[in-house]
Amino acid sequence: MFGSLFLRNKGVQRAMSFDARNIVLNVNESNNPMSRQKDSDTSLKAENKLEKARRLQRPKPLVKALQEYYDQKCRRPSTKSLGKANQFFNSSNVKFEWSAFDAFDIPGESGRQNLEERIASNSSEMEIPKKRSSQKHLPEVAFLGRCNSGKSTVINNLTTAFSQNKLDLHARVSRHAGFTKGINCFNISGRLRLIDTPGYGVKSTHNQGDLTMHYLRNRRELRRCFLLISAEQGLQEFDFQIIEFLQTYGIPFEIAFTKLDKLRDAGTVHNYIEISGVSELATLPQLLFLSSLDKKNVKRHGIDRLRYAILESCGLA
Repeated sequence: MFGSLFLRNKGVQRAMSFDARNIVLNVNESNNPMSRQKDSDTSLKAENKLEKARRLQRPKPLVKALQEYYDQKCRRPSTKSLGKANQFFNSSNVKFEWSAFDAFDIPGESGRQNLEERIASNSSEMEIPKKRSSQKHLPEVAFLGRCNSGKSTVINNLTTAFSQNKLDLHARVSRHAGFTKGINCFNISGRLRLIDTPGYGVKSTHNQGDLTMHYLRNRRELRRCFLLISAEQGLQEFDFQIIEFLQTYGIPFEIAFTKLDKLRDAGTVHNYIEISGVSELATLPQLLFLSSLDKKNVKRHGIDRLRYAILESCGLA
């Protein structure tokens, strides 16, 4: 009995002495600054690898995923170029300049129309009037779209600095379709103009349509149009008519899908694009994707790309 007890006690002593040595070794290593630094570096590297793996598995924002996919067919601007475009608009001085509810209300257009009529009359006694217009000929970009496609909201997103959590309301917006009755012009730091046109579709009028068509066909300052499509609704009959009009008259245009913050699935927009065939048009318009500022979505995805496209079209990139 005592022999077996002694053996058990001896075994306990051996176990205890083994554990004690390990504890001492562990304590000594933990007190060693070099050892602690090595463990810390190893742990940090492991955490970095884990975080990188999580980021790779994390789904990309809807706008970014779509933009990267359709950028395969066009030249993607560099990060530096996007930064310069943001810097320009973030620090820009935005000024409402004019409104037009008739073609002759557009600054400079009435004089041009009268001159063209006099030239067409072939009058031998006609004198060419001297240029007296005080209007500075800045490049213009126009925003087109169905009623309530988000044209005014996009302009406010463009002209509001990214540091702000609330949009500047340079262009008046409304939840009711057809709120914009005429063409509105915004001067951006004396370098270019943004043109907000009346929405086309159910809530529009013939006068508004004639005004927009006249502007698009005759405005010499116009450099490019941005056709806005609501991502919730996709391309519809009126959108295809506008695309045909722009192609017929050789007016450069890009296509921007708005309100992507209201969708969860990129497949919806992808299907709209593939079915419509706009990605295969002969004019190869850029496809841009935008989400606006709201309570759930602080970052305005895609606005930097639109800013760069505007500056590029005006020769200011």
